[in-house]
Amino acid sequence: MRCHVASSSRVTVFAVVAKPEPENGIIENWLREVAEQRVVGFSKEVPDSKFAKTEYRYLRAEKGYHVLEVQIYTGRKNQIRVHLAGIGCPIVGDRKYGADSTVLRQIRLAAYKIEFMHPVTKNKLALEYMPTARFFKPSKTE
Repeated sequence: MRCHVASSSRVTVFAVVAKPEPENGIIENWLREVAEQRVVGFSKEVPDSKFAKTEYRYLRAEKGYHVLEVQIYTGRKNQIRVHLAGIGCPIVGDRKYGADSTVLRQIRLAAYKIEFMHPVTKNKLALEYMPTARFFKPSKTE
């Protein structure tokens, strides 16, 4: 997911991962794109890096996996993927950032709520989407 997140905007997503420890937290670091369109996180600012902040909250167990609610405060390239992999919880199906190959390449990351101010009317808009049950059950055969 790549987006610009204004201070009055919120993007919240579901991610299917291994269970994080701790179950809830905030991840803050500096992200920089390196070779082969891969993004890497750094604990301090390095040349060409951008600050990134992600908050996650454990929701539930689901068929051997775990569902997190993730909110981004910055909109950096591959931010959620890098941050969750960095705490040992790569998104199911996301082999680029460390997921195993037990499921087909079906990255289990979906925006379910986006809130923002309309640029002209200044009214708050909220869009919601609930993934189907299949989203929470990654396939090993399809």
